[in-house]
Amino acid sequence: MSAALRRRAPTLGPLALYTLLSVLFFGLPVFDHFHDKAIAADAIDASQFMWFYGWWPHAVLHGLNPLVTHLMFVPEGYNLTWSTAMPARACSCRRSRCSPARR
Repeated sequence: MSAALRRRAPTLGPLALYTLLSVLFFGLPVFDHFHDKAIAADAIDASQFMWFYGWWPHAVLHGLNPLVTHLMFVPEGYNLTWSTAMPARACSCRRSRCSPARR
């Protein structure tokens, strides 16, 4: 056993225990329901981020302004620059949907 591994050995047991407990408490209830359940602290923030992950690829593919939407607060719309939208992350998660060449 190398010296570096020997120094880290005392932390590997608790790390494995915490990982196992986390999967048991949080992962098992949604393991078979990834398509219709989400683990979140509250329904508002989680649903907002899930909406942004779908909105950015949709807006880019359909030639819409991704910074303003009229799907919220109809008919005035909402300026999305006032919220944390993470456009690069949303499009990278759905690369095949953001890339016009892969339609």
